[in-house]
Amino acid sequence: MIFSLFGKKKTKSAFHISVEDKGWVEESFEWLIQAFGYPYTHSQQIEFTKKHFPESFKGNQITISLLIKDLCRLLLLNEGIISVEIIKDIRDLNQVPHAMEGRLFDSDIEIAEGTYKIVLANALQQHPKLLLRCLLYELIRIKLIEHLLLDDPVEVDHFVYLAAIYFGLGALMAQGLVEVGRSTDGMMQTKWNYSANMPNEVMAYGFAVFAKLIDQDKPGWVDALPKELQTEFESAIHFLHDNPCRLVNATELKANKLYQLAYDQYLSNDFKKAIASLKEALAITKDVALQLDVLNNLGYYHLRSKCYAESVPFLQEAIQLDPTYGYAIDNLGYAFIKLGNLAEGKALIEQALQTESNDHAYSYRNLALYQQAMGNASQAELFFQKAFNAATDGVDLLEYYYAIFLMEQGKKDEALNYLNKACEKGEPEALELKKRMNY
Repeated sequence: MIFSLFGKKKTKSAFHISVEDKGWVEESFEWLIQAFGYPYTHSQQIEFTKKHFPESFKGNQITISLLIKDLCRLLLLNEGIISVEIIKDIRDLNQVPHAMEGRLFDSDIEIAEGTYKIVLANALQQHPKLLLRCLLYELIRIKLIEHLLLDDPVEVDHFVYLAAIYFGLGALMAQGLVEVGRSTDGMMQTKWNYSANMPNEVMAYGFAVFAKLIDQDKPGWVDALPKELQTEFESAIHFLHDNPCRLVNATELKANKLYQLAYDQYLSNDFKKAIASLKEALAITKDVALQLDVLNNLGYYHLRSKCYAESVPFLQEAIQLDPTYGYAIDNLGYAFIKLGNLAEGKALIEQALQTESNDHAYSYRNLALYQQAMGNASQAELFFQKAFNAATDGVDLLEYYYAIFLMEQGKKDEALNYLNKACEKGEPEALELKKRMNY
């Protein structure tokens, strides 16, 4: 590969990348932005920690199935369409001397009727970094296939690495770029030397473009990269100052900042300011993915403000942009239930449950509200419990609505317990109810 030196000063920190590679990285990010929108300004490159991989760290041993569960959650993939097959090869032979050269089989995927089987070499289980990298690689391939973004098999390998950066998993992928080691059982010695087919300078430029897209020249996650890649990243950032990336759009960066500001205002229960920030973002963004999120949140923030009728046009506009956008479909169903249009609300929530972009816990909460409104206490209880079981990061107003349901059933002490939990979450609806009832 021939590289071009950009800039007049040939210093030790000068960044080298060919014009072709630079253009390809930017074009690849453009594809990702068109499909998924600009990354948010608070986006990070995650590390392999209990915070990001809660299932994997639950037990005494990290397993392939638990890793897949966590990665599917991070990538918003349906775990139910993915299976795994482990195969053995010469690397699994004991007490048999052997040598292997060239690129070994590590992993692949088989596709059949909308399902995916990840095929892994058994030997990977002895090399955790390589195992994680292979699982990441194959799951990201599945994500891209699901969104029709993989066409050219020649460029697939490198594109998956750039997609990993975009999805916030690039730092994890970078840890498996190179692995050298040896082990012994007292009689036989095993040596290995693995190097991924991804040039450091291309990876570094990908990280630098991502950093520019989230408006962070010195992001904290850089420390999670291998040392050599950290140095390349710093050079790439300097390079980008003198050679701006055409994707770094000031207007879209502003829209993303407004979107994040609105979310922070929402978390502070300042729904009025959050709505105003979202309207400002909607007025300037051309990014369809961001428009979808803004419209959905405008609808939801109106719902939290108890302006149910006002939420409907925003949610309907989001669904018009993307008829499969489950979050907006579910929220519209919730709005209709609160407005008394129970049958249509229930149908929308059931439709949302069939989509990929949806949180089942919220849908179950909403179906519980439907059953409660219909006077079906046993079914309402069933769906409330399904919501609690499906909740991973907490569900807005779940404890609050369940407390109201329990009050209707005459279970005052239990209701107070759940109302207190809702108050601990800082939900103004719960605080207002508790004050009103003098609890």
